[in-house]
Amino acid sequence: MLQQLCPFVSSSPEIDQLFLELEQIFPYPKKAGVAVSGGSDSMFLSYLLVSFFAKKGRNSDFLYFLHCNHAVRPESEYEAQQLEKLFHGWHFEIIKRQEKADPTEENLRNRRYAIFQKKMEEKELEVLFLGHNLTDRIESSLLNMIRGCGIKGFLSMQKMSSHHLLGGKTVVRPLLDLTKQEILSLCTELSIPYFLDKSNFDPDMSLRNLVRNQFLFPLGELKFEDKKNGKERENQLFQSRRQIYAALEERNQKSELIPLALNPLLQVKKAFLWQREKVGKVEKSEIAQLFASLQIHISKGELELREKRYADKVQGYREYPGWTVFLSYGDMYFFQAEAKFWEEMLNQERELTKVGIQNFGPFSLEIKEDMLGGILRFPRENDHFRGKTLKKRMINRKIPIFFRNSVPLVEKGGNIIVVFDSLSFSF
Repeated sequence: MLQQLCPFVSSSPEIDQLFLELEQIFPYPKKAGVAVSGGSDSMFLSYLLVSFFAKKGRNSDFLYFLHCNHAVRPESEYEAQQLEKLFHGWHFEIIKRQEKADPTEENLRNRRYAIFQKKMEEKELEVLFLGHNLTDRIESSLLNMIRGCGIKGFLSMQKMSSHHLLGGKTVVRPLLDLTKQEILSLCTELSIPYFLDKSNFDPDMSLRNLVRNQFLFPLGELKFEDKKNGKERENQLFQSRRQIYAALEERNQKSELIPLALNPLLQVKKAFLWQREKVGKVEKSEIAQLFASLQIHISKGELELREKRYADKVQGYREYPGWTVFLSYGDMYFFQAEAKFWEEMLNQERELTKVGIQNFGPFSLEIKEDMLGGILRFPRENDHFRGKTLKKRMINRKIPIFFRNSVPLVEKGGNIIVVFDSLSFSF
């Protein structure tokens, strides 16, 4: 492995299609982690992302490559050393397994994702890219069917979803339409180096290995004759699975308005979160239908602006007659209320003279002894907490824009000592 990681020098229809899909599911620049095992899938993914960022003129410093050295196989240390050379000059980190850790497949997987979650929080990464492919997806579907599952379990992996082992953080799997063999062929064609983990071919290592090597691979290689013309027919196992997944995903995708809890102090009549599970660009027709369902008039020019701001993940709010609409981290919130309905509440403040549960605005707060003598209030411009602006803290913690100025805090001696930013909020 002498060649360092760099963008593709040539392209192909497969690469162009992957670039198009990346543009749809990853439409704006943000910091991203990339899980790197050193196998063909993760290596192809790494080269693909580096090439995509270069093609789109995005900042390559936003990519963080993470390798977990489980130190289970004899080759692990050598592979880690070679990967370090290959990723020289990029954000690349190796995390090595502690010797006493249990090396079972499940424990290693749980540890790996725990590391990914920690690194995502440390580096403020918004998504984690994984190299799962169509073959992996079919394996997972078969395993879930053996255990018993519905459509969601059969779909198993998705191109973009939250992951329970990452505390709900977002994972992106752009290679789900490619088979393992297609990725191997692309690695050969594009001279992408990778390591071969021989343990993946041992059916005694795991149930997944058993399904892969003794069922899925042989099934994909079966040949049979077309009775009509006596010619051998091409095996369509992977192509048909690809089509079935696409059809089920389309059926399973939805968008809906979810009612939010109301608080009489804010005098909000109705509050909704628009939850969109569809992958890809939002269409003007979809936004028009959404506004029409709430009887909010929106002009053609405004509709185009909403579409662009939603696609660009712009933060902010817009007022319409009787409604205020917020955009925050790709979510859209609708409030039927007077303009700037939150301002009156935010002017409140109170000196703390006793411990216990106290009501403040829409919140019930536990006041502790070290807060006595302080002032309970809401955020103000240029507030700082623990060396950072309060605004930056809110952004890092993904607190929606409309909630940032509504987070209670305690100021004592000219310094903010407590920020109640883990509260749930009602309207």
